[in-house]
Amino acid sequence: MSGEKLPAEKLPDHDHIAAIVPEYSHAGDSTTIITTDGTILSAPVRVSTVLRRLARAQATDLPALKRLSSRATGRSILAPLPLSAGLVLVPLKVRKPKIKGDPCTGYVNSHAAIAVEKTAAAPYRTVVKLSGGGNVATLWHTATVNRRLSLARLLAPGSSQPLVLREAGGPYQIELTALVRRLVEIFGAMIKQYSLTSRQ
Repeated sequence: MSGEKLPAEKLPDHDHIAAIVPEYSHAGDSTTIITTDGTILSAPVRVSTVLRRLARAQATDLPALKRLSSRATGRSILAPLPLSAGLVLVPLKVRKPKIKGDPCTGYVNSHAAIAVEKTAAAPYRTVVKLSGGGNVATLWHTATVNRRLSLARLLAPGSSQPLVLREAGGPYQIELTALVRRLVEIFGAMIKQYSLTSRQ
């Protein structure tokens, strides 16, 4: 996957980013950014550098954000990164390293993920379809990808408190407190809206 060259210091707006994935290029390890309109951009830096710059643009302490996300989801590694209202990054294993230590994790913006499908294109198991027509292939099973996307959407800014979310060792579980609270909020807003319109 290659595309338009992007200066290392210039990145798309947060809500225009659909995915960020590592890529081997002739210059070494680089990063491919897929936008929500399907444009493919190539940055001559590692994914970790892109993440730091995105966090800096929001005046966000990335290590602190990772710690908070880990605590909220119960995941010690590869927790979602809610960088802004329009950019909640879901980590996925997208390649096998050529050299030990090479990054294998890419990120999909949960807001841009429109479908998750199985694929027969080995070694990949799943493809995440993105708004704008892009897609990201991952080595993980479809069920795992769907769990990660669900966690990220509940962790997104504006959702109810996600601090009770946990992924159990076995069947996927979410404590119902947060979900019930969120449903109550939604139904309450619907009832209020109905009451207002019925009076008109």
